[in-house]
Amino acid sequence: MYTFIQQSLQISILYYPTFFLFVLSCIFPSIGNAQNILDKEISINWENLSYQEAIENINHKNGITFIYSADYLPTNTLTLKLDHQSLKNILTEMFFNTNISYQVFENEIVLSNQPTKKNKCILNGKITDSSTGEELIGVNIWVKSVNTGASSNSYGFYSLPLPEGIYELKISYLGFEIYKRKITLNGNQRLDFALKPYETQLEEVTVLGKTHLENRNVKKLQMSSFSLSAKEIKQVPSLMGENDVIKTIQLLPGVQSGNEGSVGFFVRGGGADQNLILIDEAPVLNPSHFYGIFSIFNPAIIKDVEFSKGGISSKYGGRLSSVLDVRLKEGNYKKIGFSGGIGSISTHLLIEGPINKGKGSYAFAGRRTYADLLVKSIPNQNISGNSLYFYDFNGKIDYKFNKKNKVSFSSYFGNDKFGFQDFYGVNWGNQTISARWNHIFSPKLFSNLTLYTSFFRTKSLVNLVENFGYRTKYNVRNIGAKYNFSYYISAKSFLDFGIDLNQHRYFFGEIIPLVKSSVINEEFIEPSYGIESGVYLSYTTEITPKVGVNLGLRYSRFDNKGPGISYIYDTEDVISPETSVNNIVDSVFYGKKNYYNSYHGLEPRLSIRYLINNQHAVKISYNRTRQYVHQLSNTNVPSPIDMWAPVNKYIKPQIADQAALGIFRNFGGNMYEASIEAYYKLMQNQIDFKPLANLLLNNHLETEILSGNGKSMGLEFFLKKNKGRFTGWLSYTHSKAEREIFGINGNLPYPTSFDRLHDFSIFANFKPNNFINLSANWNYSSGQAYTFPVGKYEKDGFIVPFYTSRNGFRLPSVHRLDLSITFYRRMSPEHKNESSFNFSIYNVYNRKNTYAYIFRQSEVDRTKTEAVKLYLFTILPSFTYNFKF
Repeated sequence: MYTFIQQSLQISILYYPTFFLFVLSCIFPSIGNAQNILDKEISINWENLSYQEAIENINHKNGITFIYSADYLPTNTLTLKLDHQSLKNILTEMFFNTNISYQVFENEIVLSNQPTKKNKCILNGKITDSSTGEELIGVNIWVKSVNTGASSNSYGFYSLPLPEGIYELKISYLGFEIYKRKITLNGNQRLDFALKPYETQLEEVTVLGKTHLENRNVKKLQMSSFSLSAKEIKQVPSLMGENDVIKTIQLLPGVQSGNEGSVGFFVRGGGADQNLILIDEAPVLNPSHFYGIFSIFNPAIIKDVEFSKGGISSKYGGRLSSVLDVRLKEGNYKKIGFSGGIGSISTHLLIEGPINKGKGSYAFAGRRTYADLLVKSIPNQNISGNSLYFYDFNGKIDYKFNKKNKVSFSSYFGNDKFGFQDFYGVNWGNQTISARWNHIFSPKLFSNLTLYTSFFRTKSLVNLVENFGYRTKYNVRNIGAKYNFSYYISAKSFLDFGIDLNQHRYFFGEIIPLVKSSVINEEFIEPSYGIESGVYLSYTTEITPKVGVNLGLRYSRFDNKGPGISYIYDTEDVISPETSVNNIVDSVFYGKKNYYNSYHGLEPRLSIRYLINNQHAVKISYNRTRQYVHQLSNTNVPSPIDMWAPVNKYIKPQIADQAALGIFRNFGGNMYEASIEAYYKLMQNQIDFKPLANLLLNNHLETEILSGNGKSMGLEFFLKKNKGRFTGWLSYTHSKAEREIFGINGNLPYPTSFDRLHDFSIFANFKPNNFINLSANWNYSSGQAYTFPVGKYEKDGFIVPFYTSRNGFRLPSVHRLDLSITFYRRMSPEHKNESSFNFSIYNVYNRKNTYAYIFRQSEVDRTKTEAVKLYLFTILPSFTYNFKF
C-alpha cells in the first residue's frame, strides 16, 4: 500500500505538476508566504556529487525538505563551491541548463522535470559604468540559450521579454570587461548592471568599435550607419593637435570634405546644408570654428557619436542626406575629477563630479585658442592689431530622482572672432540649450521628452574705403520640443513613435553705416517665422531568424507664420532666369497670428536585412526625406556669412528619395568586418544662384535663385579591423553627383562643386604596449569640379570674365599623409591618474593641395590673365599634453 501511494505521488508530481501544485496550494493556504525559504543563506562545497547526493546534503545540513523523483534527476555530477549564498542562487546554479524546475510550498521544495507553463516576463533596467556611474549606450545583453538579446538605448535603458526560467546573461560593451550572470526569472524584474572598465590600456586595444562581440554590424537592421566613441576620435591624427568629430566622419565611405582642412562635409551627393547635426538633441546650424578649419565639438566632453547616411530612422526629420547625432558625456557620479590639455593652438579643461551623494552629476568643459595672444605679442602693428581666436563651453547636469525618472540639462556656447585691425572683421557663434526628461512608464515602455533652443548669429564689419564702412548682422533661432517613446513588444519586436515641434525665426539682417557721413544707407529686414512639425511611427521586427524588417513612416509639415510679407509677381514662373525685382506688382502682409504657405507630406522609411549566416548579411533600404529650409551660399564650404532661408510661396521644400543595397561580412572571428554598399538618390527642388546674385539684405530671394533637380549614385567599400594591437579601417567611394537646373549650363546636367569620382581613406592605429600609441591616416580624392573663365570682355570700364560650362573643369587631385604618436604615463597607480603627450604631423610629405584659383592680370604681359593656385597648408607639426586626475 505504501509503495502504491509513493508511486502515485511521484507520478502526480512528474506528469501532472500543475494539478499537484493546485492540490498543495489548497492544502497549504499560506503558500504565498513560503518564498522566504529561498532567501536563506547557506554554504556548499561539493566535488563530484550526484544531484541526489547534493540535494540530500542541503537537506541534512540545513533541514530543507525536497520532494522529487531520483529517476528524473540529471546523471552528471556537480562540483560547486558557494559561501553564504541564498538558496535561490544555489538552486539556480544547480539546475542551470537542465529541465528541472522547482516550486516552494511551506518549507518544502517540489522538483519536477516537466516545467510548468511559462509566463512571459520582462527583464529591464539600466546599464552604467561602475567607475563613474555614467549610463552606457549600445551595450549588448545576450541570452545564448534562447538565441536572443537586446541592447541599451541612447539613455542606457534596455528591455528584454523572456519566458519564465533560468538564464545566463552575457553583457558586453566597448572597453569594458564582459559580464556574465545567471538569473532566475519568474516575473517582471528590474535588473541594473554596472560594468567594469578594463584596468589597463593594453586590454582596450581589442575593442575599436562597438559591434565586435556579437556580429552586431551584420545582424543589426540599419545599414549605412556608424558609431564612434570619443576614444576612436582621439586616435585619429589631427590638424594642429585638435581632434575633431567631423574630420573623423570625413574618413568614412560616402562622406566627402569640402576644401582641404574644412569641416564641411557632403554625404552621398547632398549639400552641406542637408546634414542634420545634433548636440544632445539640439540642432546646430553652423558646426565650424576658424572659418571651417575646426568643428565646434570638444572631444573632451563627447560621449558617443552616431552617424547615419541611409536607412535613416523615422524619428529624424528636417534634412535630406544624413544625421550626425553627438551626445555629451555625463559627469562622474562617484568622485570629482579634472582633465585637460595644452596644445599648439588651444587649451581645454574639464571638471566633473557628483551631486547629492551620487544621485546626480555635473560636467563642464571649456576650450580656447590663443593665436590672438601670440599675434598681439608681435611688435609689428600691422600684425598685432589683428584678431583670430575661438572659444567654446559645454555644460551638462544629470539628476536621477528615482529608478524611473531622470532629468538632464545640456548647454553649448561658442564664439569666433576674425579680424584685420579696423578694416574687416567677422564674429559668429552658436548657442544651444536642451532639457530632457527620461521616464520609464513600465518595463515595456520608455519615453524621453526634450525641450531645446538653438541660436546662430553672425556679425561683420567692412571698412575698406572711407565713408563706405558698415556693420551687418544676421541670426537664426530655433525653439522646439520632442517627445519620443519606445515600446518593447517582445524580444524580437518593438515600436518607436513620437512627435516633434519646432519654431524657426530667421532674421535676415540689418546694415548700419559706421559714420553719419557714410554713403551706405541703414537698412533693416523684418524676421521671417515658420512652424515645422512631425509625427512618426517605426516598427522593428524579426519575421524569421534570418529576416528582419524596419517599417517607418513620418509625416512632416511646415507653415510660414506671420508677421511676414509675400510678394506678387506679374509672371507665373517666378523661379526663372528672367524674373527680377522689377516683376513685383504687389505684396500681401500677414499678421502675427496668420499662417500661410503650408507644405506637408509623408516620408516612408524601409530597411530589410537577410542573414545568410551569422557572419554574412544582405541589406536594403529606402527612405524619403523632406527639408523645409535652404542654405544660401556661393562658396564650396560652410561659412559664417552663409544664410538660411525657409521655404515660401515660390521656394519649394527639398525632397529626396534614396535606395541602397549592401552586403555585409564578418570574418576572422569577428576580427574583421567588411561591407559593400550601392546607392541611388534623386533630389527635387535643389537651388543654385543666378550670376552676380545679391543675397545680402534681400527679402525677395526668389528673384536671385534658380531651382531644379539633382541625382547622385555611388559604390562604397569599407573594411575594418576591430581587434588586436593593430586596428583601423579602409574606405573607398566611387560616386557621381549632378544637378539639372533650368537657366544654368544651357539647361544641361552639370556636376556639383562637391562631386568627386574617387575618394579613398586609410586609418591605422598600432599599440605596441601600454605606453605608446601610433596612428596614421592617408587620404586621396579626385579634384573637385570648378568653373574657370575662358574669356573676358570690357563693360563700363571693368573687365568681366566670361564662363562656359558650369563646373566643367577639375582642380588637381588631393592627397595627404598624417602621422601621430602618443606616449602615456600613469602618474599615480593608486589613484589611476594619467598623462599623455601627443606629437602629430599634418601633411607629412608637404603636399600643396589646391584650395582654389584666382585670376589676375599677368605681371609679365598686362594684356593677359593668369591663374594663380592657392593652398592652405604645407607640413604642419603640433603637440598636445593631456592630463587626468
